[in-house]
Amino acid sequence: MVNNVATGGIEHTLDSATAFRASGSYELLRYPNGDGLDSNTVTAIGGLTRRLNARNSLSADYTFSKYTYPDYTVAFRNDIALLGYQRQWTRNISTNLSAGPQWINSTVSSIIPSMLSATADASINYQLRFTSVGLNYHHGTNAGAGYLLGAEYDTAGANFSKTFGLDLTIGLTAGYLRTAALNSSSVISAKYGGIEATRRIGRNVIVFANYTGTSQSANSALPSSALNQLLNVIGFGFGYSPRETHLRQ
Repeated sequence: MVNNVATGGIEHTLDSATAFRASGSYELLRYPNGDGLDSNTVTAIGGLTRRLNARNSLSADYTFSKYTYPDYTVAFRNDIALLGYQRQWTRNISTNLSAGPQWINSTVSSIIPSMLSATADASINYQLRFTSVGLNYHHGTNAGAGYLLGAEYDTAGANFSKTFGLDLTIGLTAGYLRTAALNSSSVISAKYGGIEATRRIGRNVIVFANYTGTSQSANSALPSSALNQLLNVIGFGFGYSPRETHLRQ
């Protein structure tokens, strides 16, 4: 498959306790061999965060997404209103909770039903100077990942990272993803795990290598491109990441 995504965003501080943010993205998913569902996704997000005190903050977000399929006349939009609460429990532990309704409006309800449901996000993070641990959960809607005409998904994940010295960081991830079709009883389940090593070379250059293993299963037939066994992926790359510069006055 070919997957292209373009994103952009801006954040502006309105006063000492309030910040406004806006972002947008455009995604193209294509299967050149015709063994998957091509899709286009447009998303726009706007929101406010209000800091109540040193430990507590509230947020409100609105998300608009539109999903279209070049080979089908059906399309649907998803409107989400989220209210969130963030708390810094201690110097090292923080949580983030948000939830709200989502309205799914379809152009062809016999193929993708219009409905009202809920979406939610939750995360907890433990941060030390050289070590971080996190747990997260998300429930939402997507275009169907090339297998389904629209889907609701649940994902739960865990991450761990540790920095050794000034230049080497090792990270571990693991998670579970469940994707359910909006218009049928089809369900796809996947488990994944991965490791990444990042190394700084010199002052401004980093190099990294990673490995991810994914196992997927389904309760019904999927396109021939769908993963039905263990998939192993190895990646590597480099980046430019300058250290912070502190100027004396």
